[in-house]
Amino acid sequence: MKLLLFLFTIFLVNCDIKKNPLAPNGPFGVVSYFFNLSKVGTWKYIDNEVLYYNQNDPILPNSPNIPSPALANTFTISETLPTRLNFNTSNGVISGTPTSPLEEKEFRFTANLKPLPDRPNNTSSLKLNVDYFAMSSGLNNPFSAEFPFPDDFTYSNYSIEPSLPTGFSFDSQTGIISGPVQTETKNFGTYKVRATREDGVNVVGSASLKVTEWVFEAYLKAPNAEASDSFGYISIDKDTIIVGTVGEDSLQTTITNGTLVQAPDMASDLAVGAVYVFKRTENTWANEAYLKAPNAEGGAAGTGDRFGRSVAISGDTIVVGADQEDSNQTTITNGSTASADNSSSDSGAVYVFRRTGNTWINEAYLKAPNAGSGDSFGRSLAISGDTIVVGAIAEDSNQTTITNGTQTIDGTGANNSGAAYVFRRTGTIWTNEAYLKAPNAEVNDNFGFPLAIFENTIVVGARLEDSLQTTITNGTLVQASDTASDLSVGAAYVFRRTGSTWANEAYLKAPNAEGGATGTGDRFGISVAIFKNTIVVGSDKEDSLQTTITNGTLRQTSDGSATNSGAAYVFRRKGNIWTNESYLKAPNAEGGDEFGGTVSLSGNTIVIGAIFEDSNQTTITNGTLSLNGTGATDSGAAYVFKRTRNTWVNEAYLKASNTEGGDFFGSQFAVSISMDTIVIGANQEDSNQTTITNGNSILDNNSASNSGAVYVFVRK
Repeated sequence: MKLLLFLFTIFLVNCDIKKNPLAPNGPFGVVSYFFNLSKVGTWKYIDNEVLYYNQNDPILPNSPNIPSPALANTFTISETLPTRLNFNTSNGVISGTPTSPLEEKEFRFTANLKPLPDRPNNTSSLKLNVDYFAMSSGLNNPFSAEFPFPDDFTYSNYSIEPSLPTGFSFDSQTGIISGPVQTETKNFGTYKVRATREDGVNVVGSASLKVTEWVFEAYLKAPNAEASDSFGYISIDKDTIIVGTVGEDSLQTTITNGTLVQAPDMASDLAVGAVYVFKRTENTWANEAYLKAPNAEGGAAGTGDRFGRSVAISGDTIVVGADQEDSNQTTITNGSTASADNSSSDSGAVYVFRRTGNTWINEAYLKAPNAGSGDSFGRSLAISGDTIVVGAIAEDSNQTTITNGTQTIDGTGANNSGAAYVFRRTGTIWTNEAYLKAPNAEVNDNFGFPLAIFENTIVVGARLEDSLQTTITNGTLVQASDTASDLSVGAAYVFRRTGSTWANEAYLKAPNAEGGATGTGDRFGISVAIFKNTIVVGSDKEDSLQTTITNGTLRQTSDGSATNSGAAYVFRRKGNIWTNESYLKAPNAEGGDEFGGTVSLSGNTIVIGAIFEDSNQTTITNGTLSLNGTGATDSGAAYVFKRTRNTWVNEAYLKASNTEGGDFFGSQFAVSISMDTIVIGANQEDSNQTTITNGNSILDNNSASNSGAVYVFVRK
C-alpha cells in the first residue's frame, strides 16, 4: 500500500507542469523526474571556481545555476561569509559589499531538496577571496587600470560586463582598462571581469571603476607637545595610526587609554620617549592611547631609552623599539613588566602592546637572546600578524648563517655587521623563532637597518654593504663580493619561512650600484618595504639627474650630476625568483633631496619621502609634477607612484599644508601607507598645537621648535 501511495504521489508531481516544468508529462514522467533530481547534485554558481571581491566595493550578485530549480527548497552555507557579504537562504544568491579581507577560502553550500525530504541534500562549493584591489586610476593621468586579480598569477582570456563608458577600451589579453586623461574624480560604476588563471581555474571578480585623487584629511599633534619632542615616527594599519616621539621626557610608566590630559614631563632633554595612538571613525581622527615603557628611563643630554624610535602596527598589536634601553636581560618577558637593570648600555629593547576593544595593555618585553652593549636592538622593527622581526644595527657577530630557534652565543669578530631577530606569538606568548645574518656579513655593514615583513617573507637592508654587484642573486649568496671597505653601496636580503624554518631567498642589488670613498656611496637599502610579491628599496645617496621612471631593468649607470638626489628600485617575485621591475625617480629630482630615504608600499601604491626637498608648495599635485620648487629649504616632500600590471606612473606629490624650511616632512621612518591612506611625519615641525585638526585648518606658528607633526592624506 505504501509503495502504491508513493508511486501515485510521483505521478501527480510529474503531471503538474507549473510546479515542476522540467519533469514532463507522459509515460516517462517518473523516469524524467528522477533524472532531473539527480542533476541537482551537480549544481554550481554561475560565476564558479574563484571569486575575487574588492574590499569596500559592492559585488555583482552571484546566483546558483541549478538544472531543476523547482526541486530546490532552501539553501544553507557551511560557515559565515566575510563581513557584509549576504547569503539568501531562499534562492542561494550571494550579494553585498565586503568590508574585511579574506584570503582565498572555500565555502560549501547545500541545496535542500523537495518534495522528498528524506533524499540526501546536494552540495556545491565556491572559493572566495576578499582583498584590497583598487580598480582605479589617478586624477590628471591617462586612465589605466588593471582588473584587480592577485599579482602572483598570470591571467588570459579576459571579458568584462557591462560595457565600458564611451572612450574607454578593454584589452582581452591583459585585462587593462584604458581611457583619456581625467580632470575630475568620478565613479563609473561596478564591473565584472572573467578570466582564466594560468593553472586553468576560471576566475571572476567585481570592483568599482574609479578616477581618484589624493586629498588632505587631518593634522595630528601630541596632546602634550613640547619643543624637541620629535613627534613623527609613524606606522598605520587601516584606521589606526601610531606615532613615536623619541624626545618626549615623561617618566610615566603606565598606559593612558584615551586622551592624555596633561603633560607629565619631568625635565628637558631626557629622551625617554613615548608613543601616541590615533583612531579614525569614518573621516574623524581622535586620540586613543598614550603608550609608555613600563621601565621608562631618561638620561642627560638625550641619552634616555628613546622609546618610540621605531614603531609598527598590525591589526590590534603594536610594537615599539627603544634602541638605547640598557638592560642586560637576554630572555623574553611575557606580561606587563620589564627589567630595570642598566648594566648593558644601549643594548636596546622592544615592547609589545595589544588592544581589546579600545583598551591597550602591555603584552611582552622582547630582548635579543645574545644582547650586548651598544647593539641598538630595536632601532628598526616590523610586524605581520603574529610575527615580529627586530633589527640590531650594531650587533657584532661574524656568523653568516641563519639560526632557526634561539641564538645562544654572543658572537664577535665583525663589529657593527648587524643582525635581525624573529619572534613569533602563540596565543599571548612570544618566543624566539630565528636569528638572521647576512650570508656575506662584514664589519660595519649595518645589516638589520631597516627591515620589513609581509606574512612569511622578510626583507632586510644593509645600507653600508660594499659589494659593487649589479645583479640579483636568487638563492643563498655563496661568497662575499665586496670590492673595498667603506664604499656604502648597500644591499637588501630576502628571507622566506616554510613552517617555522627561515632560509635565504635572494640578495638584491641596484642595477646601477655605485660606491664612494668614506661612505659616500648610494646607500641602497637605507629603506625597504614589502607587500605580497613586491619589494621596494630606497637609495637616498644615488646621484642620477633622471626625472622619469624606468619600467624594467635599468640599463645604464647613474650620470652622477645630481649628488644625493636619491632613487628607489622595485623588485617583483614570481615563484621564488626576484627580478627588477622599475627604477623610480622624483619628477623634480635635484641634488641633495635624498629621495628614497623612506619608502612604504601597500597594494599597487608606493609612497616615497624626500626629506631635503626644498619646495614651498603647500598643496597636493595629483598627477606628475612638472616644476622644481624652492623657497623652503629642507621642508621635505613625498611622492606617490601607482602600478598597472608592471608599469609604474607618478600619481601624486604631497606637501604639508603649513610647509616651512627645516620641517623634514617625509624623513626616515616617517612615511606609511595602508590601502587608501598615507601618513607623513615631519619630526622637526614647530607648532605648539596640542589638538587634532580634522580638515585643512592648521595652526601655523613656530613656538615649539622641533615638536613635530603628522599629516594624513586619503585617496578618494
